[in-house]
Amino acid sequence: KDCSYILVVTADEKEIFSDVNAIAKTCITNVLICGALCMIIALACAFMIVKPIRKSIELIEKISTLDFREDANQNKLSKRKDETGMIGRSIDGLRKELISAVNTISTETKALHETSSVLDVSASETAQSVEQVEKAMSEIADGASSQASETQTATENVIIMGNMIEETNTEVEKLRTNARAMRD
Repeated sequence: KDCSYILVVTADEKEIFSDVNAIAKTCITNVLICGALCMIIALACAFMIVKPIRKSIELIEKISTLDFREDANQNKLSKRKDETGMIGRSIDGLRKELISAVNTISTETKALHETSSVLDVSASETAQSVEQVEKAMSEIADGASSQASETQTATENVIIMGNMIEETNTEVEKLRTNARAMRD
């Protein structure tokens, strides 16, 4: 029972492949639409990621001009729970530390000014003491009869001058310390 049949169909090639071509066109169209949607979604996500980073950059640039005022953008960034929120909190911490440093520098500058005023007064007193010592020495040379009493006065003036010089040295050391602190 060997039956062999041969079926011959005559059809146009376009007719046979028309369904396959329609499916291929539909698939290509769907892939292009999905690709376009994915691109739009990716751009939206990139914008959402880049926007807070740009705000962070603006805040850093503002701080770099020594503008330490609080900003609404700063508060918004600091409240975020993601990495940009961490950046915002770090920027806020930096701003607060810079404010503290500037205040410290201001305080030290005032102290330096006060110390320099004290040093100026001490220098004036020292100059006066030197003049007094000079006068005392000339008076010693002028009169031999009052030499003992004038020597006592000169000795006291020298002691006062020595004390003043010690005070001046102490003030100068304070001035150096404050200058180093301000420089640091």
